[in-house]
This record gives sequence, C-alpha cells and structure tokens, in this order.
Amino acid sequence: MNYLPFTGDLPDSAYEGDQLLRRLLRTHPGVVVDAQALISAAPAVSRVALPPLVRLLVHAHEADLPVLLRGAEHAKQVHALYRQRGLQQLWTDVLEGDRHRHTAHPPYVTAVLPDQVHEFLGPVPGLMATVHGRLIGPPQHPVPLAPHAQAMLVHLMAGHTYEEVADRAGRPTGLLRSLAARVTSPRGCRSIRHMIARDIVDGYLAPDAALATVTGEPAALTEDQRKPLIASIDQKLLSAADRHQGYGRTVAYEHRSEAVRALGARNPTHAVAVALAIGEIADDDVPARDPYPDGIKGPRRSTPASVRRPAAPTAPGTGPPAPRAAPEPDRRPPTRLAGTSTALFTEPVFTQPTAAGALVLPDRAID
Repeated sequence: MNYLPFTGDLPDSAYEGDQLLRRLLRTHPGVVVDAQALISAAPAVSRVALPPLVRLLVHAHEADLPVLLRGAEHAKQVHALYRQRGLQQLWTDVLEGDRHRHTAHPPYVTAVLPDQVHEFLGPVPGLMATVHGRLIGPPQHPVPLAPHAQAMLVHLMAGHTYEEVADRAGRPTGLLRSLAARVTSPRGCRSIRHMIARDIVDGYLAPDAALATVTGEPAALTEDQRKPLIASIDQKLLSAADRHQGYGRTVAYEHRSEAVRALGARNPTHAVAVALAIGEIADDDVPARDPYPDGIKGPRRSTPASVRRPAAPTAPGTGPPAPRAAPEPDRRPPTRLAGTSTALFTEPVFTQPTAAGALVLPDRAID
C-alpha cells in the first residue's frame, strides 16, 4: 500500500493531543503496537518532536503500563531504527504468533497500519490506524459508531442543536433524535450528553470541535455553577439539584445557565464538553457507563434470501394475508452533513472496524 498521499500536508488531527492520549490510557491497561507501524513512524522522529504514535508509547511508559510489540520478526530492526534517533526500547514485551489476540480483553490500545485493521474480526477497544506515526481518525470504541453517527455526535458536542444538524442533513429532526436514542444505551449511557461526556473522558472523542465554537474566552466556574452542570450530565436537573444543593428547579436552571454563559457555550451539552476540555469539570465527575448489554457484537446482518428456509405450505384459505406491495425506493442522492465525508442516515448505526473505515478523518469543519 502506498502511504505517500497521507504524508506531508495532513491537517492536525483532533485525536493526536497529549490530553486525549493520556485519557485513552486511563481506561485501557496497556498498548499493543505493530512493528510495521513503528517502522513507518521512525522517519518522523527527531530530537525536537515525536510523532503521536511514539508520544502514545512514551505516555504509557510514564504511566507504568505495558507496551507489547506485535511482530517479533521485526523487533531488532525497530530497536535499531529508534536507537539511531536517540530513543531507548519503546516496548516492554514482544508478542509471539497469535498471542496478541488475548489483548482484546483486557482492552489494550492497539496501533496498526490501516491495511492490518481487517485482521481484527470484532470491535477492538482502542484500535487505532496509524500512518507515518500520525493517527488517522478516532480510536475504536467497544461498540463502534458508523461514521455518519459519529459525525452527528461531533456536531452536537460543538453546540449545534438537533434542529440545526437535521437541517444540515436535510432530514426530519425526529429521525435524528431517534438515531441519538438508539446509540446511547448500547454504549452504556443514559443520554446523548452522558455519552459525549463519557467518550471525551475515555479518550474516544476529542473536544477540539467544542472549543472551536465557544464565544470569547471560557471563564472559571463557581461551585454553584459547576454542580448543576455536572448533575445535568446524567439525570434530571431537578432531582440532582435537590440532592446536591438543596434548592429547586428554578435556581438550579439559573446556575446552569450562568455556567453555559461563563464558558461561552451554546447549550448545556456544549458547556459540558468545553468544561471537560479546560478542566472545569474533572474526569472523575462524569458518571461511569452502565454495563454493556449482552450480545453486542457489531451490526446485525440479515440472512440472505438464498439461504432462508421456505415457509411451510398452508391449507387453501388459511394462509397469511398477501404481502403489501413494497413502497417505491427513495432515489434521492444521499444527503451529506457539511464538513463530513460520509452520508447521514443511509448506513447502519453501528459498524465493524475495516481498513477503509479506519481512513475516515474526523469532522473538522465545525462552524
């Protein structure tokens, strides 16, 4: 595979920041890195800068986490390349053969080249595609979203309302709200705001898009402003206010509105993302995910008609009613969300990692 198109003029990725890499390592107990990915990254290493893939391994070393090298036959070559550039061995152990498959549980961050993604048969938490040390797109979630659903999530995090995103997509607002409701529970969350906050904390969602749409400079929050904003991540504000502050709905909403204005945000969801990005809400203040439902294995696949069993014959006059005529297919071209490379609402909500999918860049054109 020719990686030259991805070198040189790549825009700065939202998924390469040190804060996000550290967050990712908080919820993953180690890193698996493919030797070929490290060989690809070696030319970008210098004494003044390290590519994001190498910085990920440095952060893992600082956190005393294991780094496992995948591809034992290239270990000596990788060691020599990095030693020439003044770096010591970047891994703590070498994986032999298929031993890397045990790292799907516990969920290690796994960095490979894009054409190696297809080797992983199921969703691998923290799976990342890397080209010359650059990280292409977001890390894989245990229950991955299709790119169009991820694009919706980025727009909501940036402060756009459901109505605004639906208008951009040329689809009904109710359809978008239905999509949001479908993606939260399988990912262990109780609302779209909870899922956005949790994905930021776990390193699956970069809050750069939220910071790009603030008005003015975000200000520090008071405790009275911070507490109702935190409480609104996961539960109804009134019950949260009664429990945490001892005052009613009106005062709680006033304090939350003050927090939104102080952060220069457009709405509470945007404010939560901004507050997490600048440290006004601590990662530990975001409620944990619920246990994932059993049986989450990726997208549902219907059985092809050619292998379905034929229906049992029935007596004359007792069979099921004749099927209704199928509606005319929608022949309109897929509608694209501004700034994305993927059509909205034309694909499954959940997806499996693929070599092609790994190359979808995050939505950067938030206005």
